[in-house]
Amino acid sequence: MTVKVAHVAPIFSTVPPQGYGGVERVIEELTATQVSIPDGDLDVVVVASSDSRPSAPTVGRHESIRGRMPPPTLDETFDELRRHYLWAYEVADELGVDIVHLHGPWGLEYRPETETVGRPVVVSIYDDTRRPDVTDPLLSVSAPFHLVANSESQRAKAPFVPWYDVVLEGIVPARYPFQKVKGDYCCFVGELVHDKGLDIAIDVAAAAGVPLKVIGRPKMLDVPQALVDEQQAYLDRVLRPRLGRSVEYLGELGEERLAVLGGAMALLAPARAEEPFGRVSAEAMACGTPVISFAYGSTPEIVDHGVSGFSVTTADEMVEALRRAPTLDPGACRAHVERVLDMDRVAHSYGRIYRSLVGG
Repeated sequence: MTVKVAHVAPIFSTVPPQGYGGVERVIEELTATQVSIPDGDLDVVVVASSDSRPSAPTVGRHESIRGRMPPPTLDETFDELRRHYLWAYEVADELGVDIVHLHGPWGLEYRPETETVGRPVVVSIYDDTRRPDVTDPLLSVSAPFHLVANSESQRAKAPFVPWYDVVLEGIVPARYPFQKVKGDYCCFVGELVHDKGLDIAIDVAAAAGVPLKVIGRPKMLDVPQALVDEQQAYLDRVLRPRLGRSVEYLGELGEERLAVLGGAMALLAPARAEEPFGRVSAEAMACGTPVISFAYGSTPEIVDHGVSGFSVTTADEMVEALRRAPTLDPGACRAHVERVLDMDRVAHSYGRIYRSLVGG
């Protein structure tokens, strides 16, 4: 039996994203994998922004929000999201799909009345479930909505949420060029905010005597102004005074980030918050670069300690781990991703979920 699936992306960015956009990159790689499964029984369409160019067939009516000039206000942004998601449910009706797969919680808030949805809806949650603004919308869901966590850690942090299943996130290793020869620097890639631990990365690299390359957006998008101001104050305090020969800020990079990741002796991922998955860590290991991260959240699920990186408990241990990073085999890092974090596993896991819901 062929199952027809509509993957619904948010329209903050395109699919795939031009720069920052973790959810959009997940959608691109998952759907590309699903349509390429030999003799597969999935008929996939991506409902995304009109300027998206994913590998899978796509439909779109609204331009991506981050591609607009001048940028819309926050109220205009969420009004656009509402129109997009209501239209996406209409498209699902017109296409006669068997399953709607929402990526992120936005399609829960902006939806028609439950009784009019008319088909099972899978909802993949990628955000931190310690945050009430993430979990509150999840507490009121009922059939036909089925929540899927992207790691066991994600589910364990919110046992009160009515989870349907867990599918550990993954990537397409072939899209991440392996680099055996490493440079003499380490790197940090992610949001430049307190919770991601940029200040810790700067201090650790300095203590180990290793230059640090920093990649991230200089300004948060699609958030209240108070959070933008908070980030700017943080960067003024911890990054800008340290810029120089030992700390280099490269800005927000798209695919160019992979050359930096691949050439690094290690990725520093010292997040203070428990990461639901840590996609950048998977990307780094696929490039043959070990990951040094704190041993909580999803780290034990995605980093093979002593093989593809180090899981530590303190900043001092992170300094020592950075010094030991060159002893790890880049090929072992890549092999770990291919064995544990391959998107092929994710695609088949979701296929099993779709079939169970349609059959049930």
